[in-house]
Amino acid sequence: MSKKLTLVTLLLLSLGCYHAIAQNMFYQYFDGADTTKNSIKLTYNPTTKSNIWQIGKPQKTIFNMAATKPNAIVTDTVNKYPSGNTSTFSFHLNVTSGGNIYALRWKQKINMEKHQDGGIVEFSLDNGTTWQNAFNTPISHNYYGFDPSNRDTLASGEYVLSGTDTAWRDIWFCLYRFSGIPTAIDYRFTFKSDASNNRKEGWMIDNLMAFQTYMHIVKENEKSDYLSVYPTATQGTVNIEALKIQDDHVIETVQLYGLDGRLLGEFKADPSRMSIDISHLPNGVYYLMINTNLEHEVFPLMLTK
Repeated sequence: MSKKLTLVTLLLLSLGCYHAIAQNMFYQYFDGADTTKNSIKLTYNPTTKSNIWQIGKPQKTIFNMAATKPNAIVTDTVNKYPSGNTSTFSFHLNVTSGGNIYALRWKQKINMEKHQDGGIVEFSLDNGTTWQNAFNTPISHNYYGFDPSNRDTLASGEYVLSGTDTAWRDIWFCLYRFSGIPTAIDYRFTFKSDASNNRKEGWMIDNLMAFQTYMHIVKENEKSDYLSVYPTATQGTVNIEALKIQDDHVIETVQLYGLDGRLLGEFKADPSRMSIDISHLPNGVYYLMINTNLEHEVFPLMLTK
């Protein structure tokens, strides 16, 4: 256990978490030895044989070795995935008062039919009553590590990972964690296939870790912040300013989201400076999504009237 925790700390430092102090670490390497209080305990749905997630030694053409031998969790360790299948594993983690970012990290390979089959990553802040897609939530700070060409949308409208990527990818999904967020979080990984049998291998995951950190996880070569939002602890008025970094740089949209991911309001955008009033809303945590013609950023707001 100590070797794994040391490895996590070193990796955090190498990824630009500065003086990253990780707390409340959990992990699952699928090797059968992760049975301590810090182990991630998986729940399967459905609980019958139709759930094709299996922990074991991968024995397929593409999925032929775990990232950390011998085991990984795979959509069947031996067989191609079937048509018309929906298989889920999930896990519940308690959240402490330390660390303003909650990070989930795993390694994966994928082999799925694009636009037809896919892998969905979701989280819940209300003990599984409602779920938010990792690709479509305002409180996500980072979701990266996968090949962008593997981002896809199913006919059902769900945002998924799909296609083929035979390299082990190191995936990060980081959520803002501020006061007002519940004391627990649930994660869910769902594999879905349509009615056509495409003889693909599916999804393979290994080295699953979750932890809190005081500094955010950043992508290599991430752009510097150029949007200023203040005060983020407000009685109602929030100011927005943008540093003009090129002649055609403008703020395009400003949207306010609730803690549950619902869109609560849209504001008429100004090219570089504006103020909004949220005093009509109840006290609590909100998220302001600002889109410019260059990128988008999300800012947490604490409303206390």
